[in-house]
Amino acid sequence: MKYTPFICIMILSIITLAISSYASPSFAATSSVQLVINSQKIQTDAPPVNVDGSNMVSLSSLKALGLHLQWDAKGRKITVHSSGNRNTLSVVVGNKVAQFGAQSLPLQTPPILKNNRVLVPVRFISEAFGAEVIWNSADRIVMIRSAEQQSNYKTLYQGADLVKARQIAIDLPSADQPIYNSTDEEIIYAYHFPEGEALRYYDYEGNHVSYYEIANDVKSLVWEAVVDEKGRYIKEHGKRPVSDSSTVYFRKHRIDNGVDYGRVGDKKSYTGEAANGTLAQIIMKIPNEVRTDQLQSLRQAREAVLSMRTVSLGTELPTIGIQTLIRYFPIGKSDVYFDATDDLITYYKIENNKRYEIWSANYKMDVPAKHKELPFFPYHITKEIGKRPTITTPVAYYVYRGAISDLRYGLIDLQGKETELGHTDPSQTKQYFPVSNEELALLK
Repeated sequence: MKYTPFICIMILSIITLAISSYASPSFAATSSVQLVINSQKIQTDAPPVNVDGSNMVSLSSLKALGLHLQWDAKGRKITVHSSGNRNTLSVVVGNKVAQFGAQSLPLQTPPILKNNRVLVPVRFISEAFGAEVIWNSADRIVMIRSAEQQSNYKTLYQGADLVKARQIAIDLPSADQPIYNSTDEEIIYAYHFPEGEALRYYDYEGNHVSYYEIANDVKSLVWEAVVDEKGRYIKEHGKRPVSDSSTVYFRKHRIDNGVDYGRVGDKKSYTGEAANGTLAQIIMKIPNEVRTDQLQSLRQAREAVLSMRTVSLGTELPTIGIQTLIRYFPIGKSDVYFDATDDLITYYKIENNKRYEIWSANYKMDVPAKHKELPFFPYHITKEIGKRPTITTPVAYYVYRGAISDLRYGLIDLQGKETELGHTDPSQTKQYFPVSNEELALLK
């Protein structure tokens, strides 16, 4: 499905997710944009710029993706290759066509030369080599995840397996270094996590404790302290976190790979044995523990799909335009969803960091109907292209009215019953896909 210019403007006014666009080619410095590659903050040798809506970064900053770069000053040509991809990418400063292997690919924005630095479109270069690119407009962060790391990030943020998610969290690199050290002669290692969570934790090394939080792929040291024999903080730095109502612990034995674990304050404890490897292997499965911190992760994953490139079916159905925009996600999902306007509904599937249009249909809102494949959709379909999907779970819905900056959201069950869960102003909250505990409860 291809929207008309009028519809595109309406969508942008509704979701306000893109960076500033320009009527004619121009660029503006956006030094406040942070580039993060595989959880590492990249300090670039030139500030990022925005050209006609595309984030441009210095060529050298992408070396952290494992890319090998060559610059031909005479031909103003950049050649990029990686050990994991046999194809070579070639782009020329000022040229809107790139060569990737035997393919010629169009560029929305060509590379530019600014202050003796070559700036390239970060999304195009990264995705050509299988990396995932996520733009967080609220925090102005570009996150890039290399192909081999993407499954780990999916488990970290969205996986139900708390053991694997916590192990990934512990092994995630952090540029922050503690300023204190343990003063104990014999060091015992332990980790504490809020029950049901994986994205924040306490790291104990003897009588030194560090508290970490993970957001936007970056693990940050928020607080640290040195503890005396009575459990008092005799030295601390940073903002002390609020105590959690329930915490789980994992404590390694000093002389072997044995692990004691359980819930803090619970009389019942458990014993296991860690596999060889990093200290993260001491994380064990706590009986009856269910993950609960996927709200933010699922919201961010849904927001990320909006900045992905769209691959259309090639046939465009007519539409009267947008007054209201509705998005439907099967519960717990961010890799498939529906867009619906007043007379057009389209189904997308996310693959390889692109939105593929799978099915599109015209419908009449004033004519009720039931669809076995689409139990949430109560309107008469008049014309369709592509393969109609079958949805077998409840869906989360989001109704946007851009003219008044209004968002309603909730759930629709398999009988078509709608339950509204919230009503917000996205221009104030900067959240376009709130995720509810009620939705997560349906996944258990």
